[in-house]
Amino acid sequence: MKKRIFIALTILTITLSLKVNGQYCEINGTFDKPTTYKYAYIVDIKQKEMAYSEIVNNHFVLKVLQPKVYQNVYLFFEQDSTKTYSYFLDQTKRIGNKGAGIVIENANLLFEGDAKHIKVLKGELNEELHQMRIALNTNNYDDFFDQHPDSQLTISILKALLKLNQMPELEPKYDCKKLYDKLSDRIKNSPEGIEIRTKI
Repeated sequence: MKKRIFIALTILTITLSLKVNGQYCEINGTFDKPTTYKYAYIVDIKQKEMAYSEIVNNHFVLKVLQPKVYQNVYLFFEQDSTKTYSYFLDQTKRIGNKGAGIVIENANLLFEGDAKHIKVLKGELNEELHQMRIALNTNNYDDFFDQHPDSQLTISILKALLKLNQMPELEPKYDCKKLYDKLSDRIKNSPEGIEIRTKI
């Protein structure tokens, strides 16, 4: 349990270079059944920014500037539009908070009750993030690396696992070299991939 929490928190705070272009994109969200939530918020902890949209007929659209780097943000649902950045910052520090990590891109997301239960209908990066959550929950990263050798998320995972391996109280250690060897040449030769190679 401690390992999963540590890896999740590490991944949510890592910024990676990606092929994004700084243009506006739309995140469309729909609830599968009537909801009492009134507003959807996205909160960027690293940039200290947030945006929100009203939920109308169980649907919302967040139009946001797609950043020039890949960065996870939090998605929250609330009853009103008066919430502040400080409120959400406090929420993200709590285990079991109501927020969920998403990636800013053109996406269609289906929510089964709350932010934690997401089905990705459209959005390549968010689908990769969903598959990464499965790996996190099962503590089995081989399948994710086999299926997504060219994903930037592999770097996030490896950085987290390397940090875990430095903690003597946490056993067993992860075979980061084995996972690294599964990566595409593009990821291995990226600045982040080269940095990882020097630490394995």
